[in-house]
Amino acid sequence: LNFILIGFKGDGHRGLDLAEEDLSRWFEHMDFQTPQTRVVVDPTEGVPQQGNTRDETLFPRHLPTTSFVHYNYSTHILEVGSEVAETFERALKLYRRPVDPTAQDGGELDQVDALQMNSLVESLLQEMGVASSAYTMLLFNPKLSKEAKRYGYRVGLSSQEAVYLATHADEVPAVGGSPGSSAQYHKALHEAIGEVQWEHQRLQ
Repeated sequence: LNFILIGFKGDGHRGLDLAEEDLSRWFEHMDFQTPQTRVVVDPTEGVPQQGNTRDETLFPRHLPTTSFVHYNYSTHILEVGSEVAETFERALKLYRRPVDPTAQDGGELDQVDALQMNSLVESLLQEMGVASSAYTMLLFNPKLSKEAKRYGYRVGLSSQEAVYLATHADEVPAVGGSPGSSAQYHKALHEAIGEVQWEHQRLQ
């Protein structure tokens, strides 16, 4: 298990700086072994309903739930420099947009283009050489201002965007697409708009 920490060396929100002893205390419990566990099967499943005979070789009453196979988990904590944190913060600003494009001042919630951020993450993992060697989780602590709105990650359109773009299809690049979006992503947006327009016509 690889944990990549971004923005935890005093270069993230509230200047949080995690010492090495803190990281050890937080993650050392994740280095462990656990036995492979079998799902317990209902002993009556598959037993003939007629007659009182039972073939114990085909339908044993007790099966062990654990085996001799053990999984050995090891945790690796990877810290990156402030340049990576700054790059992710720029991408966060670049690929975020309001959930509701018609709300005044952009509304209370933002959404970030998950596909674009995923491309950035994959590029980082490949550069670090951990793209396929293990399960990897990124912990991102970006700098936030007091006025910053809550945000989440989304693939595709919000329901508010879909309704808006049904009658403003010419604004797809501004509302539904992020700078640098691939042609495939724009195609998916157009298809989503077409489905919404068809649904509106059907309801009318």
